[in-house]
Amino acid sequence: MDLASLAETAKVHPLWSRRNIAVKAIGSITSEQARDHLLEIVADRRPSSWWRRCMGDPLHQVGFIRRNAWQGLYQQEVHLHHIRPHLDHGLSDAYYEVRAACWKLLARCLQEGHETSPGEKEKWEQGLLKENNVEILEAGLGCLERVVSPDRLMDLASHVNAVKHWRVRAAYLEAMERLSREKTMDAQRLRDALSRFNMRSEYFRPIFMLKEKGAQLEKVIREST
Repeated sequence: MDLASLAETAKVHPLWSRRNIAVKAIGSITSEQARDHLLEIVADRRPSSWWRRCMGDPLHQVGFIRRNAWQGLYQQEVHLHHIRPHLDHGLSDAYYEVRAACWKLLARCLQEGHETSPGEKEKWEQGLLKENNVEILEAGLGCLERVVSPDRLMDLASHVNAVKHWRVRAAYLEAMERLSREKTMDAQRLRDALSRFNMRSEYFRPIFMLKEKGAQLEKVIREST
């Protein structure tokens, strides 16, 4: 099936399962046309039928489709301006896997240095602080140092320390490491924050992964001074 036929199926086929297959197929094709079709999918806010809304499924394009469209966009050449009109919906989607996929793509765009405004950064920070899902927090922390100032990143250490899951705390240490590599934060302050950080973790291989992240950050701090 060619791309145009896949796009038609993804948008109008009456069976969501067939639409879902088409969206995943579009995502596997890297092109401007595929990207634009996926953007149309994430922009689709048509309501579902009344009986599906009663079952908690508010949109014509179900959660699986919305998630796969965002994941497909991650495979494309995407600039922040392509997804900016759809971020509010993606980051507040009722289905947590959609929010996680949206955060992952946003993180990549921000790490690539795409321009943002202070208002956008504040909105993203507040949205992330309201999240408690591990996958979303991990994805969002992948760009935290691009969203908040170095001082604010350090202030959030106590907030992250209270998170039970080690993967979230590890993602925070990675954000601190990226900040340290850029030499935009005082090395002694980083050491002090690291000394107070919660390194408890149930994961090891055979060493504890979170302690390894801490040791790696200490190495970067030493190299930066």
